[in-house]
Amino acid sequence: MKHNLLKTLLLSSLLCPFLLWADEGDVAVVKVTDLQKLGQESLKHKIPIVMMFSADGCSWCLRLEEEHFKPMIRSGDYEDKALIRQFKIDGGLSVRDFDGKMIDPDEFSSRYSIFVTPTVVYIDGHGGELAKKMVGLTTGHYYGSYLDMAIDESLDMLRRNTPLKAKLAQKRSPL
Repeated sequence: MKHNLLKTLLLSSLLCPFLLWADEGDVAVVKVTDLQKLGQESLKHKIPIVMMFSADGCSWCLRLEEEHFKPMIRSGDYEDKALIRQFKIDGGLSVRDFDGKMIDPDEFSSRYSIFVTPTVVYIDGHGGELAKKMVGLTTGHYYGSYLDMAIDESLDMLRRNTPLKAKLAQKRSPL
């Protein structure tokens, strides 16, 4: 009997890492197709939209998604803090804009001056920027902390109803 128990425990310990690894594929970063609906959800819950602008074949985009966005979603810690999404700049298909009109990916990307992928923007339910965007994937170990700080800043701005332009003006003020 001890032999069977030992055998079962050994087999379980060998399989456990594979089961955990297989479980990591259970989440996906939702791709944006309807900004109006997403904006309404953001406004309803008073949480920011954290949107990664990405492109097919962008290895840095995939790395950001796998190392940061998917673990954030998987943790469940961000459900009440942010709507984490992905916008494909080379998707080709138009999407519904915040005002309900159709917009092509190039036009939407140029609104936020997206020239490099990945770029992460923090926006409100109307599409207004809440925090400074993060261009590229740098600072390795600190990137997650920077994401968290920008999400907290965006959440605070939404709940205080402070637009980014007013905040930037306060930073420039000598007082």
